Amino acid sequence: KLRTVTSVVNLFFQADYDSDLKISGEEAELLLPQITILWEIVPGYSQQKVIDHVRNNGMTIKQFYPIVDALVQENEELAFRALEDLVNQSASGIAENLVPDEDPML
Repeated sequence: KLRTVTSVVNLFFQADYDSDLKISGEEAELLLPQITILWEIVPGYSQQKVIDHVRNNGMTIKQFYPIVDALVQENEELAFRALEDLVNQSASGIAENLVPDEDPML
C-alpha cells in the first residue's frame, strides 16, 4: 500500500512541471493515463472526461488525495466517488480548493 501511495504521488509531482502543486492544462495528459491502477479499478469510467476536467479546471494535491486513498484501498466504489466528486465540482468548490482558508480577503 505504501508503494501505491509513493508511486502515484510521485507521478503527480513528475507531471507538475511548474511545481505549483496543481495539475492543469497539458499536465493532465501526462498524469492521468499513467495511473493505470485507477482505470483498472473503474474500467467503465471515462478517462477522457477526467482528463478534460483536469485540463480545464485543474486538480490540486488536496483534490487528488481521495483518488489516492481509493487506490490504496483498491476500492471501486471509493474510486468512482472520488472521480465523480472531482469532475462534478462547481466553480465555487474549485475556488475553495485554490484559496487558503486563512485568506484575509474572504
